[in-house]
Amino acid sequence: PAEEFAAILKEAHHLEATTELILEAWIALLGGVLPGREEGFAALAPHYNMALLSNTNFFHRKVFEPQCASIFQHLDRLFFSCDMGMRKPDAEIYLTTLGEMGWAPEETMFIDDTRSIIEAAAALGIQTFWMEKETDFAQLMEQLGQPMAI
Repeated sequence: PAEEFAAILKEAHHLEATTELILEAWIALLGGVLPGREEGFAALAPHYNMALLSNTNFFHRKVFEPQCASIFQHLDRLFFSCDMGMRKPDAEIYLTTLGEMGWAPEETMFIDDTRSIIEAAAALGIQTFWMEKETDFAQLMEQLGQPMAI
């Protein structure tokens, strides 16, 4: 799969590099866990059911899943697009996730940093929060009744 993935990126972006270099650059795009996230999820966990719905691929997942283990322990379920064969903002991925969790759209809050993805979720009746900036996390925590200094 690494060669196929690199070939797709090479063609789409007109790259001339080895598979190894392309994968190294792809993985370097990940920024790691942002400050305050682990504490934030730990504070929310006793009060909310939570799941992750991530557009990702095997190569990023392999890196960030261990990095985020301390956060993921507070979630009820992890949904990865690479496993589901779907991607946000397609309605099917939201509806599948809601169905598997047994959640009603109007009782679910979806948080994302991409406006078009937020808009797609909102069109299905899901409550949304657009995390436009890294600092919006403190605002979200306040809104959810878990104010934090981060």
